Amino acid sequence: MSNLKTSPGDLYPEFPKEDFDTENLEKTYKKKKPLVFSNEALNKCKGFSIVPIFDMDKIRAAFLELDRSEKNRKALLGKFANRPICGCRYVPILSENFIKELSLIKKDFPNCLEFLNFIEDFAYLSSISNRLCLNFPPVLLAGPPGVGKTAVLTRLASIVHVPFRKIDCATLTSPAVISGSPSTYADSRPGFILEMLRDNPIANPLVLFDEIDKVVEDYKGLDMLGGLYTLLEGNTSNSFSDETLDFPFDASFINFCASANNTDLMSDAILSRFTVIYIEPLEESHSKAIISSIYREIIVSGSYDRFFKLSLPDELVDALTGLSPRVIKKILYRSLGRACKSLDKTQRKKVALSLENLVLDTETISDRAKVPFGFNNT
Repeated sequence: MSNLKTSPGDLYPEFPKEDFDTENLEKTYKKKKPLVFSNEALNKCKGFSIVPIFDMDKIRAAFLELDRSEKNRKALLGKFANRPICGCRYVPILSENFIKELSLIKKDFPNCLEFLNFIEDFAYLSSISNRLCLNFPPVLLAGPPGVGKTAVLTRLASIVHVPFRKIDCATLTSPAVISGSPSTYADSRPGFILEMLRDNPIANPLVLFDEIDKVVEDYKGLDMLGGLYTLLEGNTSNSFSDETLDFPFDASFINFCASANNTDLMSDAILSRFTVIYIEPLEESHSKAIISSIYREIIVSGSYDRFFKLSLPDELVDALTGLSPRVIKKILYRSLGRACKSLDKTQRKKVALSLENLVLDTETISDRAKVPFGFNNT
């Protein structure tokens, strides 16, 4: 596995600039200049591979064939001129630290070991493939609410350095959300797969179809997940067609996940396309790891690590044991604020949060009595 630059400015390198006149798209698309990356641009992308996703020659030709009355389709194809050119996108190469970072996630999510071991296996396989980026078969995480299904995927995306996109399947109202609506419709709109790859420089985001077991057919009997039949198969996802675009593009780099509470509610056609992994409920013996994980996430995401240590004292962990993650997060945020009152910002030595800073209230007592231990992402 190759080293991957991790500073924010390095994660998403600039695409090479093309001489495009976005005010006059007719002129832009009539140019004969080949839309390719130069060797110089390729050499600048250390830690990344560059892969073709869209066929810009087809997009350009389709745009030029449209007449003025086809404003909606012109607008769709015109947006490609305002996005990274050449139809190429980046895929972050797995870093040499990936397995080490994955082991830290295993400590924070002890009930998700089977899934994380699954990811580890495919990370090693990906490291010898010609793609060199993390690529794994579609996986479905099944289990009761609050066991960490979404939380563990969010952490995984963060160490792979790719965007994380969650689709709430319980609120899907049309198959067009995934695969777009026909270009002949006056209000035609692309699906989220096309929009995500068009508007983002990364080719392999992590996509979660959340609560996929709650999808229902509409009154016309339409299959809301019809677009997934192509996306979840490796030999067809490289030529996925959005109905708005009318010609295929490569969606095979995307890593697809789903979550479900009850797989019995799912159709065999969709379920058979996933590797199903069951996530067991958390045990209270796991609480120390979970509390430490929540605290570390708060410190890192808020850049508070300039002043506070990344670890919590054992007596603080003991005081928070038995509370739900939602309440733990509230308490830790307020307790950090209280600790800041006496913080000497001129000193370089980092301080640890103490029991004196801990803020417990009536909500805390109620939560300890009523709420089972688990994850909550709201």
